[in-house]
Amino acid sequence: MEAAKERSDLGLFFVIGAEIVENEWHKGEILVERQGLAHPKYFFLHDNKQFAVLNWHRARLGTYEAKDFQLDLEITSMGKVITSKDKMSKLSCIKSKSLNPTNTKLSIQLSNGDNFKVKQIINHTRKYKFSLEITKTHYIHHLVTFQFNLQKTNSHTIACIDVEPIMRWEAEHFHHLMALVMSRIAFLQEHNKG
Repeated sequence: MEAAKERSDLGLFFVIGAEIVENEWHKGEILVERQGLAHPKYFFLHDNKQFAVLNWHRARLGTYEAKDFQLDLEITSMGKVITSKDKMSKLSCIKSKSLNPTNTKLSIQLSNGDNFKVKQIINHTRKYKFSLEITKTHYIHHLVTFQFNLQKTNSHTIACIDVEPIMRWEAEHFHHLMALVMSRIAFLQEHNKG
């Protein structure tokens, strides 16, 4: 491996010859469709092809499944913490310091020690009222944006996810982020009183 460094188009430095982890991840727009009432399933679609499913077995227990990947999910009694456990029993979580959906403070902690910040934006003029932007400390730009509404509608599409090209550097965390953040959104939509 060469020791020389090169500047990327986003101003980040990387080592020439470093291996890029190739995991399944999808760039661009991802739609999430819900099916079912009592035990809903959330289908993740990219270019009209399903690549993952979030399946709730009970009110607070679920499973996220993708190609060669599975996470078991659990929501705590107050809904402030959602944990995911992989096949090696490593725990990751998304934590909320507030149950108020209009003033939430979220953070994501993965089992390998990586931490992600979650910034919430409320915009009343767009199709989706709420947005959650996911980023890490050393990135200038956000990696993923989840757009959703709290109120239930007749549409099966409940969320739109925009995955930025820079996500390729965090590809190994792609499915963890999809599972944890969509679990949080699904929980908020199910418990919305408005």
